[in-house]
Amino acid sequence: MLRYLFLSILFLLSITMLCSQTTAPSFSAANFDQLILDYHPEQREGVIQKDFERGLFYLEETRNATKGDPEALNYADYWNIMMAFIKLQEPKVHKEIAFQKSIDRNPASLCALIDAFGEKSVKSLNTHIPELFKRFHATCDQYREPEESLDPLAYAQAGKLDPKLVSLLHEIGENDQLFRGKEVIDWSQQTPLDRKNMQLIDSLYQQYKCYIGESLVGKKLSSNMWAVIQHSTIEDMERYLPVIHQGVQAGELHATPLKMLLDRIHTIKHGYQFFGSQGGDYDLASAEERAKVEKKYGLE
Repeated sequence: MLRYLFLSILFLLSITMLCSQTTAPSFSAANFDQLILDYHPEQREGVIQKDFERGLFYLEETRNATKGDPEALNYADYWNIMMAFIKLQEPKVHKEIAFQKSIDRNPASLCALIDAFGEKSVKSLNTHIPELFKRFHATCDQYREPEESLDPLAYAQAGKLDPKLVSLLHEIGENDQLFRGKEVIDWSQQTPLDRKNMQLIDSLYQQYKCYIGESLVGKKLSSNMWAVIQHSTIEDMERYLPVIHQGVQAGELHATPLKMLLDRIHTIKHGYQFFGSQGGDYDLASAEERAKVEKKYGLE
């Protein structure tokens, strides 16, 4: 009898330990920051593998960005956590906590982030956290400022830059977004501009033999050459990938455009991406493959 009682106790203890390992923490606004960076969720019933891996990726990126320090969490980190929770099918209250913390950190930047992700993001948030999202989104107009038009000549003079080159890169950037920036893109008009832009970039590269970035055209125009390449053919993207890489290494361009170019090339050629910049319709590469690419391009 005592033997059976002892075995029963052992069984109950093992079940209790198993439950404690797999049960998600009960997040609250007070404990969220302390718990989230150590949260390694189990795959919930009904969550497909692709979504589960994407959710884990967002959480891992947040841990990497903050180096595991809760004090380093910013509005974009909370946004990524909320997106992870959507993929992982976390309870609605957990998504609301993450979104509210993003609001509290920087409402203006959060509005800009929502605008950048576009209608698909708005639709998703309206589905998952409708009350909180609609209430906040209605306030975004107060944070939107009209874009200031750039005066190329004044900009060049202020930065002691070549006014001719600055004017050309400014025109290239304007043409890159002329129809692409519309709600419905008129490709019959945008495509010829893209071809013309690519010809101009080829000509400029032949002249300067380097990425035309911050030192030549200043910070505001430093991504214009990349944007044309990002919107070009796969052959042009691959041809200029080493140039973009060199530009990033030289401090002429931020690393994010390089990540986006790598993702775009691989989604076109192989149907997967490394950094999640091309949206949720494409699979993520394995952690091992991503680590190889990060090491190769100095993105660790």
